[in-house]
Amino acid sequence: MWKWFGIMVVGSIALAAALVVWSRPYSFEGASHDAQSPKRMEILPMLRAAVFTAKPQAFAGTLNVLIAGIPGKGNPAPNLTDTVMLAHIDTQAGRAYLFSLPRDLLVRLPDGIWYSRLNSLYERGGLTALRLKVEDITGLSVHRYIVADLTAAREIVDALGGVNVYVENDIFDPRFPGSGFTYDTFELKEGWRYLDGKTAMRYIRTRNDADGDFGRMRRQQQLLEALREKITGLSFVWDMPIFLKIFNSVEKHVQTNFSPTELLELFTWAREIAPARMDVIP
Repeated sequence: MWKWFGIMVVGSIALAAALVVWSRPYSFEGASHDAQSPKRMEILPMLRAAVFTAKPQAFAGTLNVLIAGIPGKGNPAPNLTDTVMLAHIDTQAGRAYLFSLPRDLLVRLPDGIWYSRLNSLYERGGLTALRLKVEDITGLSVHRYIVADLTAAREIVDALGGVNVYVENDIFDPRFPGSGFTYDTFELKEGWRYLDGKTAMRYIRTRNDADGDFGRMRRQQQLLEALREKITGLSFVWDMPIFLKIFNSVEKHVQTNFSPTELLELFTWAREIAPARMDVIP
């Protein structure tokens, strides 16, 4: 039962739309082969530090959650973060804020010498490198994290039977990345559209519009909100088959340092917050 509460809380606070179910601590050594190389360990000594050592707590104040989305195995550049967000939750004020950070932001690496795009930090130095830079940019301490790959997001959308989103402008992308380093054409007309998992993932990944990366960040936030609405409307009793599908996907494709107890406490708080008190900041 703890795991189902875990799923619901993440959807309720529009963090990762049920992308968290079980606490699975992250280790630096599990980031990538690049992060484990002796050279990398030598020039980035701070990345050897323990990750997120904060003890479980009752959320009676503020909580900052780092949310990262990666393509995952089987995709080109599987560890580049297509999505980098920070959720700031104030349980006392009854408010939640969701910030998106541009993936192409040029940032200094933790070694203090080299520069890189924000989306490559996870690949280069693991979660700790990304966490330290997000803290540096925002001035906020990161307490918890969620890392999910595209497979989880696609499978969760499909488990829910799709999501309804409003497409602000016609989308036509003739060079959307396809399989085997090819390109596909992705097209979606303006208006309300009901998206399956595959189409939803294309919708939040394409950047072929006038707003570029900022347009993509808005679409990512829009999808999270659509998933939140669907998940919070589910019943633990009548919709248990849906929860089972979500659980199976999350177990394979999500990492988090939330504990089950924390998720239950946060879920209880999140179900009572009004949508008007959840601010999304592109």
